[in-house]
Amino acid sequence: MFGKKFVDEKHKYDGLGIFDYVAKRIDFRILGDQFYECPYIEQKVIGFQNRETVIDEYNGESLFNVTKGTGYKPNIKQEGIIKNNFWGTYSLGPLLVRNPYLNEYLVKKLMEKNKIKYSPIEKDISYKAYEEYWNNFGEN
Repeated sequence: MFGKKFVDEKHKYDGLGIFDYVAKRIDFRILGDQFYECPYIEQKVIGFQNRETVIDEYNGESLFNVTKGTGYKPNIKQEGIIKNNFWGTYSLGPLLVRNPYLNEYLVKKLMEKNKIKYSPIEKDISYKAYEEYWNNFGEN
């Protein structure tokens, strides 16, 4: 929707043209956990995707570098788009719930932008859940 076009087997639809990419429908479903590096935080990011479209022909800045997980092509290791204050990703809703360090980073940036003093939060159960997930299912 935000790109130049959306293309499937039979049709081409114009997008809003906000970003310089084409979204394409592919003939298989990308489904499962993915693991990312994000240039804004030290910790890795856990993602989950369920899709059959990909962003193609995009030369802008990517939000994540894929380190493990399903993907479109073996040589495509970028995921998501970042431009100014816009962050877009195919990762689904639990992205912030599963990644307390990423969530904390975003909250801190929002508070700083609005000139609100940021105080680090106490590491709660979400941080323990994140660590346990990595211990059990991470990139070993």
